[in-house]
Amino acid sequence: MHSVLLVDDDQTTTVLIARKLKAYCGQFRILTAQDGLEALEQLAQGQIDMVVTDLNMPHMDGFELLTHLNNAYPHIPAVVMTAYNTQEVETHLAEAHQVRVIEKPIDYDALIQSIQRTLKNLGDKCTVKGISLANFLQLIQWEEKSCLLEITDGNGAQGFFFTEEGELIDAVFGSRTGEDAAYAMLAVENPKITINPRPQKKAAQRIHKDLMSILMEGMRLKDEGDEGAPAPEEDDTRDTVSGGIITPPGAGSFPGGPSNGQGVTVLVVDDSKIMRQAIGEGLSRCEGIAAIEEAENGRDAIAINENIRPDVITMDIRMPIMDGLTALKHIMIRQPTAVVMVSTLTRDGAWETFEALRLGAVDFIDKPNRMAGAEIDRQFERLASKVMSARHTNHEDLKLLRPPDGCPPTKTKPPLRGEHGLLVATAAEGGYRAILSILSGMELRESEGFLVTLKSDPAHVDAFAAYLATFSPVPVKRPHVGEPLETGVCYLISARESLSLVGRDNAVVLSAADTAEAPVGQAADRLMASVARIFGPAAAGLILSGNDGDGVEGLRRIKAAGGTTFAPSPEGGLASETIRLAAHHDLVDHAFSHSLVQWHRGIWRR
Repeated sequence: MHSVLLVDDDQTTTVLIARKLKAYCGQFRILTAQDGLEALEQLAQGQIDMVVTDLNMPHMDGFELLTHLNNAYPHIPAVVMTAYNTQEVETHLAEAHQVRVIEKPIDYDALIQSIQRTLKNLGDKCTVKGISLANFLQLIQWEEKSCLLEITDGNGAQGFFFTEEGELIDAVFGSRTGEDAAYAMLAVENPKITINPRPQKKAAQRIHKDLMSILMEGMRLKDEGDEGAPAPEEDDTRDTVSGGIITPPGAGSFPGGPSNGQGVTVLVVDDSKIMRQAIGEGLSRCEGIAAIEEAENGRDAIAINENIRPDVITMDIRMPIMDGLTALKHIMIRQPTAVVMVSTLTRDGAWETFEALRLGAVDFIDKPNRMAGAEIDRQFERLASKVMSARHTNHEDLKLLRPPDGCPPTKTKPPLRGEHGLLVATAAEGGYRAILSILSGMELRESEGFLVTLKSDPAHVDAFAAYLATFSPVPVKRPHVGEPLETGVCYLISARESLSLVGRDNAVVLSAADTAEAPVGQAADRLMASVARIFGPAAAGLILSGNDGDGVEGLRRIKAAGGTTFAPSPEGGLASETIRLAAHHDLVDHAFSHSLVQWHRGIWRR
């Protein structure tokens, strides 16, 4: 049975109205409160379906009560009764609250009819099943509907969406309102959706972003904070075998094969239809992308990849049935394809990012975030750039990198000196994967050293070094200024630390860079110049990636000192403009196009 809350400070009026309405006790029951504050206490206890309130009351008047109803209980309709009705009051109530006004002395027939009509409208609510909340909100937008959506989670907590002519204008979920409430409700698993044909009162507009922006950010936040995500499907590859993938129904019906130069085909893998749609639309605007295919989980992605053979895959991590990392492993074993990770988990410096790169991904990017406003186009441009670059990845490098059987030795090694050999490398985009590939099979003798400068924040380089400690057969360290370097060790440096090498006490140590070594701002150039000065003909320089020209002057210094310079083929990797520039100036002694895993074994020790 419905409950109607009657709010009036005049007890005589309250008693008379309650007595008149008693004849309708089979349709609804009457609860009373003497002012707005008492009404809020009743509302907090729940089970109130409608409010009938006076305006002029002590402590909290009817206007304040109506405002609170709009903010905290937007689903509860209201009727106003007052002896002080004016055109101004009636206009304000109609515009701000969309409530009906009944003048005192009360016309009981009009009041009863108003209550019955309002409660009947509440009975017209219907529950929607079999569709996600995000998709249903899109349907509301497409149909330009004005309605109130009630959202109920598995624990019975209720929230509300207000739409006007299809546009989302407000949301309430517990103490949250506006966009925060919308994101909280979009994260609810399998919510109960109840729809009212029209809102019973006017909602304040507290959501000012378009629906797609809200949906994308909601999906992104859900993906980022979903600690209760389904456990990954049991993985039986264990880095050694390749069987056991079930082809989903209909996967075999996908036509075609590789793009064969007719444009890039991209397979977008994400469990959120909204995110698949947004990524697909963003990429489809990029010149050179010919087709977008979709998969909603890792298992489907494996089957579709084998049927249509896309040029590039964008892969989420958290998905039901099979997660992205497990799917990535299967893809690299069964049908290697360039994969760009697109997930809230694959940020620079994250363990998931390094693990995805080890498993075969060529690049990574955070999920596009439409809450950045005008920046969204640039985010999709960056994603499209990564996809187009990934298309040119050397297919010999598309492989799972297996961890070593044992840990690298931890014993103290001899200090690195000028007569030893030192390879210094610089890497920007794609650098993590390139270093993983090189280290996966590297064997450094006790007369050799390896120094890498990465275009990443120092904290991210710290995280990469920690990850490599569990993977690399070569000891990996983050050096400190003034610390003597050791032979047989790979040292990682952030380009933002701007360091160089100096000889000191029959050893080589790091120091703050001398800006005279190279132009200001060119960290790799300065580091390479110091390597050339100390190691001379025993120096080796390597540019792995980059677009800003940093490293070109460094290779020039190493060649001038009698050392040897290397770079991969610019057609086979990411961010290759610096490599092209170095080759144009004839600064690359050895350009290689085969796998980085094999490169150092055959060329570095010529």
